[in-house]
Amino acid sequence: MHSGAVIAVAVALVAAATFMAPQAVAATTVAATTVAWPQARFDAANTAFNSAETALSASNVATLTQEWSAPGAFLGTPVVARGVVYTGCRPSFLCALDAETGAVDWQTPMGTLWVPRWETVVGDVVYVGADSPPTEFALNAATGTVLWRTVASGVDSNASFTSPPVVADGLVFQAVDSTVSSFFAWNAATGAQQWVDRLDVRGAPATAGGVIFVDADLTSPTLYALRAATGQILWQSPTMAGFAELAPTIAQGLVIIGAAQSNADQPGTLEAFPAAGCGTPVCTPTWTYQDVRPPTGDDAVANGIIYQGFDDGYLEAIDARTGRPLWKGATLNTGLAVVPTDLGPPTVANGVVYANGGDGNIYAWAADGCPVG
Repeated sequence: MHSGAVIAVAVALVAAATFMAPQAVAATTVAATTVAWPQARFDAANTAFNSAETALSASNVATLTQEWSAPGAFLGTPVVARGVVYTGCRPSFLCALDAETGAVDWQTPMGTLWVPRWETVVGDVVYVGADSPPTEFALNAATGTVLWRTVASGVDSNASFTSPPVVADGLVFQAVDSTVSSFFAWNAATGAQQWVDRLDVRGAPATAGGVIFVDADLTSPTLYALRAATGQILWQSPTMAGFAELAPTIAQGLVIIGAAQSNADQPGTLEAFPAAGCGTPVCTPTWTYQDVRPPTGDDAVANGIIYQGFDDGYLEAIDARTGRPLWKGATLNTGLAVVPTDLGPPTVANGVVYANGGDGNIYAWAADGCPVG
């Protein structure tokens, strides 16, 4: 068992894997970098693993200090691309900040009631969904000019997005919570609706090989594999106990998914399914991992290892291929039932795993399980 070093940093707005989605984030950074973090969980597989990061390491992470702060109310999950930080800002704008200085490059009004919570950058375009009414936008990444906007069809005017936008196979995918909850695919170039599935999707979709994987059905969580081009359901998992709030992750030819719980005393489960399917409409898991407490956020995967926070205050490392536990990382709240013990979604970069704790600290562990700092 290993203790994580407490890192005296609020939340760093750098592409080096220190974005802890989906928390509200104050705009601070530690060092400019050309390495991008272009979407909520870094890549289409939701790995939260930045293999190109070299600035932060186990030898210097404990020395991080604030480089700049930007005045204003910045909310949601920031992303970084080409030296620019993109994030939602009040009252209902998407803002672009210079990653070197924190200066606001541009801000574009969304024309909706709420600050956008997620955005994704692909090439020269920022894709963002804004709530009430739920509207998908494509913006010029350099100027903030609106390229197209599409109001989600067949949902309530006060409905909200429940997943980050994901772009793959020429389409933009995002989910809306409504009286009739829906998962949409829009043409990434034009905004035209390609298809819609009436699924209650929660968490970031993952995609690979022309298939998009979603966790859906809030009170009866089920993993669905959809054909990206048409929305056809290819296969699904058995219903899990708990709530559908976590993002699927793709690794080692498997799709890994967990279920949130309303009660921290309930056991938690992670399950892995073959990404290619199993030849039947309902697939049984390749492996199942159970813990005494439920998972508290999305996982991360790097070099064949899953990193998952649990409600007992531990970060656990699990073999992605077999589901075998490898090691646990402790926090100051480990084993304490009277204070928040939630660990936010971890991220991985340059041999270090980062996670924000329910105690207000950011923790870092060496990815191989040895203490950092």
